[in-house]
Amino acid sequence: MINAETLKSVRRGAILINTGRGGLIDEQAVADALESGQLAAYCADVLTEEPPRADNPLFHQPNAFITPHIAWATRDARERLMAICVENIKVYCRRATERGVKPHLTLPKGREKASPAPPNQWSLTKGK
Repeated sequence: MINAETLKSVRRGAILINTGRGGLIDEQAVADALESGQLAAYCADVLTEEPPRADNPLFHQPNAFITPHIAWATRDARERLMAICVENIKVYCRRATERGVKPHLTLPKGREKASPAPPNQWSLTKGK
């Protein structure tokens, strides 16, 4: 979608931001546009190949700003994800014990009968 041809048509010194998909951008064309000054800067949290290779042409451009693809990972989202994981382990241990199977995972005393997470905790978005 964004290649050498499209980059020639943008105003000289433009800033390009990609938070969509890495494959939308021809990274070599962007690196060339940065080198020539056609682009003033390139900002992205996605690359064509993730994890990126060390020889990615954007890594050699001082005005290419690449951040990890973790925009979703706010503190709240990570806490909810961990809560879901913990509840899944609790359910596994409780059900295995109920069937007479000793699980490889054990829960701290007093937590053996913990109930599963309420439905709104099974989603990475806040319930309404």
